[in-house]
Amino acid sequence: MNVLAEKLSETQYNQFYGTTCFAQLSSNRRCHVQAQLIRCMFLREIEDNENDFVFNTEEPNMIILQYFDVRKAITKKQLVDNFSNKVWGDNDDDVVKFAILFYIHSFILSEEPTTTIIDRKDF
Repeated sequence: MNVLAEKLSETQYNQFYGTTCFAQLSSNRRCHVQAQLIRCMFLREIEDNENDFVFNTEEPNMIILQYFDVRKAITKKQLVDNFSNKVWGDNDDDVVKFAILFYIHSFILSEEPTTTIIDRKDF
């Protein structure tokens, strides 16, 4: 949460913290655990209908179009770099979307930064 607070304005941080489910996670007491264990637990708990997550891949994604090179697969490193560079400017809606992506891929999934490809459905 310190990284988010450092990169986001107070208003943007409060919007992220107040409107997403991640505030609950950040209010938990600090403990030391392997991130892979949490990921495995999350994956085991998913009982959603996979058809709920189907979308038209031909339809352009505005975050990808605006902030990434659409001709390439997007890596975690690109996401982290774009987040660090605050590419969203004054767009508070996009900053919350970036913060969610950053939080998921940096803290919950904690994948290797240079080789991990972020799936388009995450956007």
